[in-house]
Amino acid sequence: MHLPLRTLILAVIESIASGEEYYLGGIIGAALIVVGLYLIVWGKNQESQISIEDSVNSRESSGNYSLVQTLLD
Repeated sequence: MHLPLRTLILAVIESIASGEEYYLGGIIGAALIVVGLYLIVWGKNQESQISIEDSVNSRESSGNYSLVQTLLD
């Protein structure tokens, strides 16, 4: 899984190591990108949780428990 925080940490380390200057517009743009990437990661996590809950609910409602179903899901 990609964690957008790594991008921020890398930028800080690069700034310290190379003495590169950052401007306000670049910082705001980078913050917006990082927030957007975190929203994507959060959305994917929510989607997978809903998918897992739906598969559990469908198995419980059918009453059929099978080892093959568990392995394939």
